[in-house]
Amino acid sequence: MADALFPLASPADPSWHRYTTAEPGDGPATAVAYGTELPTEAELKLLGPVEGRRVLDLGCGAGRNATVLAQHGAKVIAVDPSAEVLGRARERAEAADVRVELHQAGLAELAFLR
Repeated sequence: MADALFPLASPADPSWHRYTTAEPGDGPATAVAYGTELPTEAELKLLGPVEGRRVLDLGCGAGRNATVLAQHGAKVIAVDPSAEVLGRARERAEAADVRVELHQAGLAELAFLR
């Protein structure tokens, strides 16, 4: 019955991958930037100290949040169904010299967290 209520996600349309891997400056209307970097310092204050804490970033996309949280000392597990955007997340974490544990999975496939 659960499968009828919550069908497994299907692969996203290719245009979604172009959108989620785009960076500001890649071209007109290719990306929406919610700030210079996410999360902002004000948002980090709302979270409180993250150093040493485990953080799960579901739908991590290109890894902006995951990387910033790792830079603040969090142990980040980042999950996204797209191998393409996870590649961008890996590059971002490597460029920032932080460790982010990346997993390619949909939200229905999180058994590895047990």
